Amino acid sequence: MHASTELARVYDGVAAEYFGRAASDYQNDVPIVDRVWQASQVRLQQTRDLDVSAVRVLDVGCGSGVNLAMFEALGADATGIDVSPNMVRAATITSPNSMVILGDIRTQHLPDLDYHIVFAKAFVHLFPLKGFDPLMRRMKSLTRAGGILYIATTSHQVSSEGYFEKADYRGSPVRFRRYWNESDLRTKVSDCGFRVLDSWNNTDPRNGKLWTNLILTDESR
Repeated sequence: MHASTELARVYDGVAAEYFGRAASDYQNDVPIVDRVWQASQVRLQQTRDLDVSAVRVLDVGCGSGVNLAMFEALGADATGIDVSPNMVRAATITSPNSMVILGDIRTQHLPDLDYHIVFAKAFVHLFPLKGFDPLMRRMKSLTRAGGILYIATTSHQVSSEGYFEKADYRGSPVRFRRYWNESDLRTKVSDCGFRVLDSWNNTDPRNGKLWTNLILTDESR
């Protein structure tokens, strides 16, 4: 089965639960979105990229659209992309003013160097190690000079990958998952030509998972 088809199947099956957890996700993500937004504002000042009508945000793997709505509330022009038709439908309800695209970020036509913020929360761990570099290059190609890329994934003592149950959702659907050690993740990010502007760890109080958050910029720009 093609990777994007497999992801669509799994996330179609849990989309209703994601939608039902929107309020809880919102509360959890407020400090994350605020921190990413502030980092973007600083970069706009540093690069003098101020002649814009709105900060353009691309939410990669936008899910039920909670983060899209949060960026819209901050005044952004927000676009989401997801491979799951059910997630796309949920996102259009949660954030009706956002453009939401059904597609695969790796192959979907999108304007190059267009986004001030490329936001990829809980996304990079859906791909194997061999697919990390191409994915990061793709997201870099969509980020404008002076823009930022945000990635977040759960943090683990040892990096590994394989097929695992998504145990905190009904039916525990099985999907591919990479578990990242933070040091390994930082090394790969650097190898891809990114510089870390900001980083932090947070524990999700709902499930005790430890997350690594990285705000990145293209080292060559």
